[in-house]
Amino acid sequence: MAVIERLIADAPDHHLSRINALAFARRHGLDEETTIAAFLHAARIGLFELSWNVLCPVAAAYSTPTPR
Repeated sequence: MAVIERLIADAPDHHLSRINALAFARRHGLDEETTIAAFLHAARIGLFELSWNVLCPVAAAYSTPTPR
């Protein structure tokens, strides 16, 4: 996806951290499934690091991110 390529090439480093793929897709008018697949592919080839934040349903707070 050209928009992800531009993001990597032109965005400051702090814009490349904690990207929400669904929000990114909505902001750029992209298909959500395609955007998720593109970010997953980018993570597989080492352009991004994938990690998850787990939301505690009791405390309604994030736990420590879990690296992939």
